[in-house]
Amino acid sequence: MNFNPQQIMERLGGLNKELSDKNGELTSLAENMAEKERQFKVLYAEEILRMKNEGYAITLIRDLVNGKKGVAETKLNWQVSEAIYSITRDKIKSIVIHIDTLRSILTWLRIEAENANLHDEH
Repeated sequence: MNFNPQQIMERLGGLNKELSDKNGELTSLAENMAEKERQFKVLYAEEILRMKNEGYAITLIRDLVNGKKGVAETKLNWQVSEAIYSITRDKIKSIVIHIDTLRSILTWLRIEAENANLHDEH
């Protein structure tokens, strides 16, 4: 990594924009995940009630419902949306760490420059 303060500041600007974009994306992903969860739970409950009304054994209903294609697909959609949300949240954490690291480098460069100026004055 180049420790030129101007380049670091430019990189920080880019990372701040990326962080802002990812935060907006995370909100959308959270809404999508909640909707996928709702779809799964509604379909799951409907299928349980349907099978119960059709006289299926209570002990088998959950296993049978989990094996139904529509239920399995909605659960998969929910799990995929949950994974994408989690990956995006982790990316945000990574960006924040990168920003903190660059800020620390800038602080270090500032202190080094101040120390160099003090030595030059003496």
